Amino acid sequence: MPFAMQLIERLPPVTKARILMALLGIILLGLALILMIVLGGRYVRRLSRSKVAARPQREDDWYRKPLTPTSDPSDEDFE
Repeated sequence: MPFAMQLIERLPPVTKARILMALLGIILLGLALILMIVLGGRYVRRLSRSKVAARPQREDDWYRKPLTPTSDPSDEDFE
């Protein structure tokens, strides 16, 4: 680590400030991402622990009906 400190100390002040601000920005961004993950995990855990309200049965189960109507032998309109 002393080599890195010597290298930073030899840089001009403007470049040193830019590098340190960039490192600070990366660290803060990482901490913000970790915070968002933790808070999102808590929210999802609360959702999974809560009871789901019972839904009433639907009267019309449209998704169970066949796509094509069944042919009725008594229906002879096409002759």
